[in-house]
Amino acid sequence: MKRSAKKRIYIEAPYFVPDPRLLFALKMAAMQGVDVRVIIPAVPDSKHVYFASLSYARELLQAGIRFYRYQKGFIHAKVIICDDKACSGSAKMDIRSFTDQFEINAIFLTGKPSTA
Repeated sequence: MKRSAKKRIYIEAPYFVPDPRLLFALKMAAMQGVDVRVIIPAVPDSKHVYFASLSYARELLQAGIRFYRYQKGFIHAKVIICDDKACSGSAKMDIRSFTDQFEINAIFLTGKPSTA
């Protein structure tokens, strides 16, 4: 989904610790004019992961990617919106969710996603 995005990539993740391939894909998308935004919780449940997320935020901000911190509490949603496709489920934005853990996501391919 990330590689095919032409307009937007919106990511909401409680634990944003991307692997090098995802970092590269997000940077490339932003450099090609895709509106890339990441929302992480401002109130973390894990300080270590939170500070790791912030370290990636610094790197991606330099590529023009917008970072937001959800202020109203801990947000545990895991959602990616790429243009008119959306993905949501239990997989986190970290390598363990993609390789070592048993996670499940649903991909929604039709309709327009809500960006409210």
